[in-house]
Amino acid sequence: MREKTKKITPTRQSLAKDIATKNDLTMAEASALVNDVFQEISKAFESGEDVKISKFGRFSVNATLARIARNPKTKVPAKIPNHNGITFKPSPKMVSDINVNPGVRSRSKSSG
Repeated sequence: MREKTKKITPTRQSLAKDIATKNDLTMAEASALVNDVFQEISKAFESGEDVKISKFGRFSVNATLARIARNPKTKVPAKIPNHNGITFKPSPKMVSDINVNPGVRSRSKSSG
């Protein structure tokens, strides 16, 4: 039987806690720092700028033009308005770091 490991998703609070612990800061200072970083990234997105974080990756804002789509079930056309999306491209360093232990989060079913 395969043992399940509990996965912890990083949150603002957990990031702030780790930063506070590693840098001898109070939780309030670390929380403010984390919030400031995300606020600056959000401002860049709002103005249409890409965000590149060295050794991590690049977040890009992509504009999608309005189009007519079709509901596959009813075949009724639906108008999809212009909108922006964000894509992430990991840096080569990030890719090599996550491939040190490949298959950790594999989606394929293993036999056994």
